[in-house]
Amino acid sequence: MKKLAIVGAGGHSKVVAEIAQLNGWTSLDFFDDRWPTLTQFSDYTVVGNIQYFYENHNDYDGVIVAIGNNEIRAKLYLALSNLDVEFISLIHPRAIISSRTKIGVGTVIMANAVINPDVVIGNNCIINSSAVIEHDCIINDHVHICPNTALAGEVKVNKKAWIGIGSTVIQQINIGENVFVGAGSTVINDIPNELKVVGSPAREIKNN
Repeated sequence: MKKLAIVGAGGHSKVVAEIAQLNGWTSLDFFDDRWPTLTQFSDYTVVGNIQYFYENHNDYDGVIVAIGNNEIRAKLYLALSNLDVEFISLIHPRAIISSRTKIGVGTVIMANAVINPDVVIGNNCIINSSAVIEHDCIINDHVHICPNTALAGEVKVNKKAWIGIGSTVIQQINIGENVFVGAGSTVINDIPNELKVVGSPAREIKNN
């Protein structure tokens, strides 16, 4: 029986767990630093904290970080990359993915996502439910493309960007590192690194 370690025990990890089971993983163990306060969520068991996984990683055939927050997910991915355990990617059977798409390790692609030809998706990304990524897009590491988001052709999304639920990005846009695009936004211009934008068209949110 192949054993999968899922790092994180929250709402996002429930979805990841179901996709893992649909991909044939029958033994799932969860690790979260809220253990031992948190030992059970839904019908899943949290077996230990993340340090416990470090100490016992050789017991597992694969690992995936199932945390929605980009910054936390990136830090854990980089830390766990030093271990001798395989990061896996998970793709929901109802996702539609071109055979000419390249997908990095540790990435999860959820139900009804559509990914068209010559898309490149990096490591440790989340492509959420019903997201549409058109031809020739580049999605760098640790990005979260939220549900019902649509990226037109030749969009580039840089590391740790967050594209909020229901957003639209027109063709050939460059979205910088650590950018946050608020829900329902329409992006029609390039966005420099570190900005928060929202609206239609999307505009910078100034921090007070």
